[in-house]
Amino acid sequence: MTKCFYDFYHIAKCFSDWLTHIYHMAKCFSDWLTHIYHMAKCFSDWLTHIYHMAKCFSDWLTHIYHIAKCFSDWLTHIYHMAKCFSDWLAVLQFPAALLLVLCVGLAHASGLNPGHWSEPQPVPVCVPPARRGGEGRSKRAVGGRVALNVPWQALVHFGDSVLDGGIGGGALVSDRWVLTSGRNVFQKKPRQPAPKRLPDFPKVYLGVKNRNPVDPASEVEVEKVVLHPDFQNISTWENNLALIKLKKPVVFSSKILPIPLPRCGQNLEETVGTLGVLAGWGWSHVYQFADHLKFLTVPVVSQELCQREYKHGGEVDGDEPLVDDRTFCTGATAFSENVCVGDEGGALAVLDPKDGRVYAAGLLSYDKNCATEKYGVYAKLSAYMPWIDSVMRGDSELYDAQRALEVRKMLANLKED
Repeated sequence: MTKCFYDFYHIAKCFSDWLTHIYHMAKCFSDWLTHIYHMAKCFSDWLTHIYHMAKCFSDWLTHIYHIAKCFSDWLTHIYHMAKCFSDWLAVLQFPAALLLVLCVGLAHASGLNPGHWSEPQPVPVCVPPARRGGEGRSKRAVGGRVALNVPWQALVHFGDSVLDGGIGGGALVSDRWVLTSGRNVFQKKPRQPAPKRLPDFPKVYLGVKNRNPVDPASEVEVEKVVLHPDFQNISTWENNLALIKLKKPVVFSSKILPIPLPRCGQNLEETVGTLGVLAGWGWSHVYQFADHLKFLTVPVVSQELCQREYKHGGEVDGDEPLVDDRTFCTGATAFSENVCVGDEGGALAVLDPKDGRVYAAGLLSYDKNCATEKYGVYAKLSAYMPWIDSVMRGDSELYDAQRALEVRKMLANLKED
C-alpha cells in the first residue's frame, strides 16, 4: 500500500512539473507575442512618421509648383507685354520705312544718289564707337515691322518649329510658280553637300499675313518641285534655289500678285547702298517664328566686305555661304535689325528709279546671321534667269537640241541660197 502511494506521488509530481513547464512555455510565448506587438507598433509608428514626412514633402513640392507656375505666368505676361510693345513700335515705324523707300526712289529718279557710299567705306552699322571697324559683332535685334500687304509673299511650311522642318519664305513669280530656296523644300534641312535626294512637298500659302493661326483656305496645292541642278555642289548654301509649280493657276487680286523678275540691265543689287524690302516670318526677339508677317528695309553692301565676313565660304566644315558673282549681300536696317531663321527664301524687292518698277533682285539664301553675323547673303536672280526661264517654260535638254537643230537647218538653207 505504501509503495502504491509512493508511486502515485511521483506521478503527481511529474504532472505538476509538466504543468509548470507548460506554464513557462506559455509565458515565454506570451512574452514573444508582446515583443512582436511592440515591434509591430514601432514599425507602424515609423510608417506613420514616413507618411507625415512624405506628406510634408508633397506639400512642399506643391508649394514650389505654385511658385514656379506664378513665375511662369509672370514671364508669359512680360513676354506678351514686350511683344505688344514691339508690334506697336513696328506699326509706328512702318510709315517711316515706307517714306524712306519712296524718298530713295524719288531721289534716284531726280538724279541724286542717296544711300550710296563710295568704296571702300562700308554701310554704317549701329555699334558702340569703340567697336567700329573692330572684329567684334554688333548685337543687332532680329525684328522687323508689321507688313501691311506683301502680295507676292508665299509661306512655305513644314512645321511650326525647326524640329518639324520649320517655315520659309517664297515669292510668287507667275500664276503657277513660286520661287524659294532649295533648303526650303526639304523637311530635314541638308546642312552640307550630301548624296542627291528628292525634295519634299511643303505646304504653300498665298495672300496670308498671319502665320499663327494661318487661314487653311489660303493653301495652294503643289504639283511638283524643281531643285536647282547644282544645289549644294560644294557648300551648304550654293545654288540655293528651287521652283514650286502649283496645280492650278492662282487668281490675282490686291492680296495675291506676282513680283517681276529682273530684266536685262536691271542690276541695282550691284550698287552699294541700294535699299531693298524683304518680308518674312523669321525669328523675332524671342527667337520664335513671328505670328505676323514683317518686313525689313536693308541696304546692299559691297562684295569685298561680305567676302571678308565669310572668308571661309565654300568650305563644308566652315558652313559659311560662298560669296561669288552669283550672290550679293545686305546689311542691317536703319533700326539695327537683320534677317534671321525662317526668312530664307524671301525675295528682296527693289524699286528701279528709272521707271518706278519693282522687281525681285535676289532671293535670301543665308538667313542664319541673326544677331551673330553681319550680312545676309542672296542668290542674284539675274544670274539664274536662264535656269528659271527654262524651268518655267518646261524646257529640257531635248528641247534645246531640237531648237538648235531647226536653226542649223535654216542657216544651212540660207547659205545654199
